[in-house]
Amino acid sequence: MPPRILAASLATLLTAAAAFAPPAFAPAAFAAPAASDPAASNPAVLAPVHRFIASVNAGDMKAAASVFTPDATIIDEFPPFLWHGHAVAGWSRDYDTFAKGAGMVPGKITLAAPSGLQTGAGHAYAVIPAEIALTVKGKPTTEAGSFTFVLTRQHGPWRIAAWAWAAR
Repeated sequence: MPPRILAASLATLLTAAAAFAPPAFAPAAFAAPAASDPAASNPAVLAPVHRFIASVNAGDMKAAASVFTPDATIIDEFPPFLWHGHAVAGWSRDYDTFAKGAGMVPGKITLAAPSGLQTGAGHAYAVIPAEIALTVKGKPTTEAGSFTFVLTRQHGPWRIAAWAWAAR
C-alpha cells in the first residue's frame, strides 16, 4: 500500500477509534487519598518510596536498591529509558554516564504529597509530584514532574515494583 494511502487509512482508523474510546479518567479519580484509604492511614505503604528518595539524595544506591523487588522496572527520561531486574544498579550507572555527558550535578529530590494513591490486595499505585534540584553546566535549575510508583507486599514489607518519572 502506498505510504500516503496507508497514512490516510491509519488517520481514519485512529479517528474512528477515538470516537468509541471510553472517557478518560476525571481528575477527581486522582484526588488526594480519602481518610478511609488504607494507604492514607498506613504510612508503611509509602515508606519504601521515602527510603528510596532519601537514599538517592544521600548517594547511597545500595540502600536505594534495598526497597525494590528483584524484578523491578524503572522508566526514566534518559537512554536506554527502561531498566528491568536489578533496575536500580543499571539506572544509577546509566544516570551517572548521562549526567556526566550533560554537565549535570545531582542535587536533591523533594516529594510533595501524593496526588493519587490507591491500594488493594497487597498492591499500591501512587502518583507523587516532585521537584528535582540540580546544577547543569554550573547553573542551578529545577525540574518539576511526577513519579508514578507501583508497590507490592508479599510476605513482608512493602517494596517498589516499578516507578516512572514524567517531567512537566
